[in-house]
Amino acid sequence: MKKITVIIIFLLLVLILTFFYQSSIKDLLRDYFPIYTKSYINELNNNKILKFTPKDQATEAFRSFFVLEDKLFLQKIEDHEYYVDANLEGFFYDANFLKKVKNDKAIGTSYISTNKTYIFIAQENGLFFKINIEDLDLAKDFIEVNQIKSNIFNVIRYYDFYGQGQYGIKGFLVDEKSIYIAFSNQVSDECFNVSILKASLNLEFLNFEEFFIPNECIEIKNDYGEYNASDSGGYLAKYDKDNFLFSTGTFRYRDHAQDLESELGKILLVEKSSGLSKILSYGHRNVQGIVYLKDKQQIWSTEHGPNGGDEINLNQFESIDPINFGWPISSYGYHYASSEVNIEGAIISDLDHEFYKKAPLHKSHDQFGFEEPKLFFTPSIGISAISSVESEFIDKNVNLLFSSMGIHGLKNEKSIFAYNSDKNSFSTIFFGERIRDMKYMPNQNVVVFNGESSGMIGFLTRRK
Repeated sequence: MKKITVIIIFLLLVLILTFFYQSSIKDLLRDYFPIYTKSYINELNNNKILKFTPKDQATEAFRSFFVLEDKLFLQKIEDHEYYVDANLEGFFYDANFLKKVKNDKAIGTSYISTNKTYIFIAQENGLFFKINIEDLDLAKDFIEVNQIKSNIFNVIRYYDFYGQGQYGIKGFLVDEKSIYIAFSNQVSDECFNVSILKASLNLEFLNFEEFFIPNECIEIKNDYGEYNASDSGGYLAKYDKDNFLFSTGTFRYRDHAQDLESELGKILLVEKSSGLSKILSYGHRNVQGIVYLKDKQQIWSTEHGPNGGDEINLNQFESIDPINFGWPISSYGYHYASSEVNIEGAIISDLDHEFYKKAPLHKSHDQFGFEEPKLFFTPSIGISAISSVESEFIDKNVNLLFSSMGIHGLKNEKSIFAYNSDKNSFSTIFFGERIRDMKYMPNQNVVVFNGESSGMIGFLTRRK
């Protein structure tokens, strides 16, 4: 009798605690038992205006988040048509865990970060993976991959992060103790920016918390009259032991890029301990890659222009004041609404379009007091990541690599380029995939990159 009484009291206590702490219990279940998601998915779907997305299709968008293969691996692609420079050897792998389709051109969009032990991969929809560098034998047909679980599904609570479209993870950085992700942050129902979450570097489970949120967000319907979630920046890059670099976009509310009271349209220096930020440069549209060369005290960045005008920029730290790179007053590109690329690859634009009254896009930076890009591409190549490399990678004159995603199907798209920053010259060393991110691993003398035309992972190393 006493035993039954104890059981009844225990069950009553469980029911009472469940009633008062049901939200916390649901969060715990979502973290550790992802099967408990149906009601939450329905909640997200119902909160979204599914004008163009049937409900069953919206629910299916979460499948790639929760349903992975039993074994995750890279499988070598033997039959390919990729171009690789004669001085390099390429190794290309199908990734059976990078299958999320975020837009018509991209499969398995992801970002890469490395430390001495692991290659880390963050897929745009919030999944995280690791490859032990000790297991990285490029002669093998298979390379083992492991998922790192996280509380992302509990922290980021809006449908478009997980579904197709322009929202998701936008940057990824791993240091000795922490993991940082930049993501499209729904600050309120129709107001967005790119913010940063931070988690301790736990290889079993990442418990993300808010770390840095810019001082404003952009309303989808705003007084400027334009909005585009892809103009977001979000790249994260190493700087020193106490700080990292972070790019922000303006979501096409272009005036913020020239406003030093705004943290949008900038490259920021963010302190790891506090999340406090400092503006290093401004007048940016959509920075997609950053690398810091400590020995030269240089920040190199790549930037999407509008229709044309993709840039490679250099901040040389010659002044304690932030450097102005000119957007949207100067650009070698043209507004999308007023221009098109013809079959010869030239841009035809109506310069009388009303957008030029808001953003003139002068074809000079220097004449208006701005920093000129070191390189620009018109038409655009969809410029993406930039990485430093050591002299033994391919050539003693090459110190940087940059990549592209491709837009118009023209020459120099979907490539990796070797860049001599002193001579401002470059050459193609890989061609054939839309590339979002890449990293150089100096201890292995290997470049690792993602190819989001097919959802692959590639490696380049010097031919022996």
